[in-house]
Amino acid sequence: MAVKRLHLGEASVDLMLRRHDSSVAVNLLARNGAAEVEVVL
Repeated sequence: MAVKRLHLGEASVDLMLRRHDSSVAVNLLARNGAAEVEVVL
């Protein structure tokens, strides 16, 4: 699943989420502005 142009205040990010058996991978494809991405499981 791709999430494009997710706006976080003045910044935005593009993410790719992939399911694997019992886990999920999250890749940061693009970042515009001062955004930080943190994955918490």
